[in-house]
Amino acid sequence: MTTTTGNANISLSILLCAVTLHALTFVGFAQTTNQVLSLNRSTSYVSIPSAPDLQNPTNITVEAWIYPEPPPNGNHGWFIVKSDGQINYSARSYEWDWVTNGGNTGIGEGVEVSLFLNTATWAALGASLPEMNWVHVAATYSSASGLFQLFTNGVLAATTTNDISGTVPLIGQQIRQTTLPVNFGGETLVEGPVFAAGYMDEVRIWNTARSAQDIYGNMFCRLTGTETNLAGYWNFDDGTANDLTGHGHNGTLEGNAQIVPIVGTDAVHAGVCGAGLAPRTATASAVLTNDFVVGANITDGGYGYTNTPTVRIIGGGGSGAQAVAVVSNGVVVAVSVLEAGYGYTNAPVIVIAPPFIEPPMMGIAAMSLLSFSNLVMGTNYQLQSFLGSTWSNVGAA
Repeated sequence: MTTTTGNANISLSILLCAVTLHALTFVGFAQTTNQVLSLNRSTSYVSIPSAPDLQNPTNITVEAWIYPEPPPNGNHGWFIVKSDGQINYSARSYEWDWVTNGGNTGIGEGVEVSLFLNTATWAALGASLPEMNWVHVAATYSSASGLFQLFTNGVLAATTTNDISGTVPLIGQQIRQTTLPVNFGGETLVEGPVFAAGYMDEVRIWNTARSAQDIYGNMFCRLTGTETNLAGYWNFDDGTANDLTGHGHNGTLEGNAQIVPIVGTDAVHAGVCGAGLAPRTATASAVLTNDFVVGANITDGGYGYTNTPTVRIIGGGGSGAQAVAVVSNGVVVAVSVLEAGYGYTNAPVIVIAPPFIEPPMMGIAAMSLLSFSNLVMGTNYQLQSFLGSTWSNVGAA
């Protein structure tokens, strides 16, 4: 088509440019629907063959997004399990259990993670959580420190360095090795199957104990599968339960397990990938025996500790109790009682100092003294020249 006026040419060019930009914008914002593993409460699970790097004996992190629904039998359902579910010294490595009756940790309803170490050691941590919501759960263990941690939505929810009785230290103990598969969603046990209900996504097993920042900063991310220390990674986006690390830990969909588009808002990827964990003050509660302070339970490990904070024990009707904090990877992981004190009639308050934050630097800016002469009242003047830190009056405006 030939146009005869300059204005028409200009208008046509602008129109074509707008159409082109609109098309590019549409393509640039296209997104793939997130796929998740669906567990329908009965004989639905993914089975992955056993492998040494899925049960690293000295350092491990297991993490996933789960959407728990009421379990089929009303009491509990396993979301991740590498275990025969029998007794303390049987073939058990780790178990993620959704419980509705308090479980073994007295949490009421929520997630309970168990580790089985050496030949007969059992440790368990729990966190109260509501059903019918997406939640990110991560559990870490380091044999060198004996530190077992549970994180929910990137925040430390529970921690221990002892077995479930509180009397056997975990330090130096190794995760029990089994030949059983890793299952997502349930297990066919000797005494009867136990299955979870709901959905799972972004399942990851690492052969290192990840830090709080590692967990928080990456829980909303889609990984490449090539990350250092990543042993297995399943995000189900290709419609399969294949391992995206290239290590060959491919899963098989069993029973009625399906991979489906996520329903509603994609909460799994709704946050900021790579976000930093803000400094947060740790909290703890005192444990009394008779009228002595004998221990402390961490209720929030906080974050951002670059040195050991002071601990004060206040109130409770007694005196003399003293304690010190233990910090690992910026988190308070324990409060050790040094002196039990005496005369405590109720639990005192434990106050842990907040993380040290560098005070802001005060800048000093250069200032200029302006001095003028021969100014006439009622006249507007302009400061129009700045040379060598000196303003010059160039006359009336």
